[in-house]
Amino acid sequence: MSALEQELRETHAMSLAEYDVLHHQAQARGRRLRMRALSQAVLYTTSGMTRLLDRMVEAGLVDREPSPSDRRGMYAVLTRWGLSLLRKASATHLAGVQRYFARYSCPGTARALQLKQEWRLRVLRASTKSLVTWKPGTADVRWLRSCPGSVRRIT
Repeated sequence: MSALEQELRETHAMSLAEYDVLHHQAQARGRRLRMRALSQAVLYTTSGMTRLLDRMVEAGLVDREPSPSDRRGMYAVLTRWGLSLLRKASATHLAGVQRYFARYSCPGTARALQLKQEWRLRVLRASTKSLVTWKPGTADVRWLRSCPGSVRRIT
């Protein structure tokens, strides 16, 4: 994991945690997530997420907005700069995942992961407005089933 993080830092001046936050926000409706949901998604404590988002807000990657329905709630909202950086970093992330982790899985799982990552990269490059989730095709399912004991659902 440290090699992938180092590549992201050297190439895009971002940590793996920042990439993870941007990735989750890009997939969310309206490119916004409640702070609590975001911290649960990236497995951070509330205080850890607050510190991380403080740095990301300062860098212009995300904004904070109050919840219109709950005065105590806050949303983290992906900015255009954050989305742009995520698009650029996705290629580095994909290459790193393939380079460092594919050898630890069976060929079917590795191929399905590669297809999913490539698809996400195409979606990020193609549209800033669409909300799309990956659905495995027949070929993807066949590859997954070819690996006894492999993960049946990659999300």
